Amino acid sequence: MSLAVVTAGCSGSGESTADTDSRPKAGQSTAPKAVITPAEAEKVVDRYEKVNNAANAKRDAKLMATIEGGNLLERDTATFEQFKTLSKEDQAGFDDGFTYTKRVFHIPAGTSWFAMSAVPSYSKDPQLVIFDRSDGAWKMTASVFPDEKTPQIATSSGGLATAVDPDTRSGQLAPSDMTHAYEDIFESGGKNAGRVFAASSTLTEAKRIYKERNDKLGSRARVAFFETKPAHTQTYALKTKDGGVLTIAPLSHKKETLVTNSGLEIRPSSVEAIYNSRRRPIVVTDFHGQGLFNLPANGKPKALAGVYTVIDSR
Repeated sequence: MSLAVVTAGCSGSGESTADTDSRPKAGQSTAPKAVITPAEAEKVVDRYEKVNNAANAKRDAKLMATIEGGNLLERDTATFEQFKTLSKEDQAGFDDGFTYTKRVFHIPAGTSWFAMSAVPSYSKDPQLVIFDRSDGAWKMTASVFPDEKTPQIATSSGGLATAVDPDTRSGQLAPSDMTHAYEDIFESGGKNAGRVFAASSTLTEAKRIYKERNDKLGSRARVAFFETKPAHTQTYALKTKDGGVLTIAPLSHKKETLVTNSGLEIRPSSVEAIYNSRRRPIVVTDFHGQGLFNLPANGKPKALAGVYTVIDSR
């Protein structure tokens, strides 16, 4: 793939401009430079597969940290901690290994990151991931499986994707607004900031969790969700062919389960017990995750994925 355009420079007068003319000279490129080439990106993904499979087999968070970072590493480290709570089938999957097929790279200029859409061998569905530079190495920092079809990413004539400033509005909101808006679904059922979203299966599932939060507790306890500040705040956004923006944003909330009468105690779930197995009047559990959102140029934003992992309980 060619990502450069060669142009020839010329002077409009007979005077020498060798020391002062800043216009492109013959052989110089005026095209923006991609953060990585497709061939280099392929090697990054090949290495990720190899190291990830080894880290999963050993449940080795330190090894995983050489090829993952940010929100994703935090969640995968927590999954290792919770390994014994997984089903036998899910545990076996850690030893199977996987590869990515149907790789499509979305490579912008002027960023520290690039995106890839691909199908992992353990699934039939495409996965959208982000690789970002961290500590001098390429590391996967975001990973989501869209619940619905995503809009196509726009590319320039040179094959580059266009990164969008997370604080730049597309339609009603900016990519950086998605965290707060989506967390409102859990906090209030979408009565406040979450009212902005168009209908989607992802939104329906989040609203179901809010609606049914107390159903298994009877009158002895109550559950409430509260938005918290993400430990990793990076938001990634790309321009789409229809003029909108596709973004992956961090998600973070805590769940508080509180008894309604003194003298009662709550038995933590098997996952919560990993961090604190003691029965107690209130159980506070932290969930960190990532969401995928489509922000059209006109109309309401749509939640296309929302994934969380328990990372602590107290």
